[in-house]
Amino acid sequence: MILYLFLIIFFCFLLIKATDILIINFKALTEKTNFGKFALTGLILGLATSLPEYFVGITSAIKQTPNLSLGNIVGANIANLSLVVGGAALIGGSVSVSGLFFHREIFYALLVGALPMFLLLDKNLSRIDGLILLLLYGFYQVCIFKERSRRKEESSPQGFVHRLFRRLNHRLAKQN
Repeated sequence: MILYLFLIIFFCFLLIKATDILIINFKALTEKTNFGKFALTGLILGLATSLPEYFVGITSAIKQTPNLSLGNIVGANIANLSLVVGGAALIGGSVSVSGLFFHREIFYALLVGALPMFLLLDKNLSRIDGLILLLLYGFYQVCIFKERSRRKEESSPQGFVHRLFRRLNHRLAKQN
């Protein structure tokens, strides 16, 4: 029993150190790629933390037990939204959202999170529903990255005039 307790404490410490390393590397990655922290973490961490649910879904579909997969996904979403965000707010004091972009993204994330429940109103989640969800996820990620690059261009000192001259130069170079 003492060995198990020691192992739990050791692995919790290891997890905390790994999280510190991950945060430092994410900051460096956002600076090198010029993507926003929200967009990059939403894509990479969202995919990484969803892999276990993805493999449970595949395994349960192969073994003809799709209810297991559905319960796993719904439970993971509830845990992520309530435990993780609630824990961050409890430990950090508050989780503040600033700017129109973040308000809109949180609304879209809530909408996308509720869509599977809406698609389940007919008590069936078909392949078409799965395709809709996958396409919506791709659309959501593209919108996040486009919004980030658009905001970055608008906030750049060069702005509209610089982009206009660059396009004109590009077209003139094509003609010659």
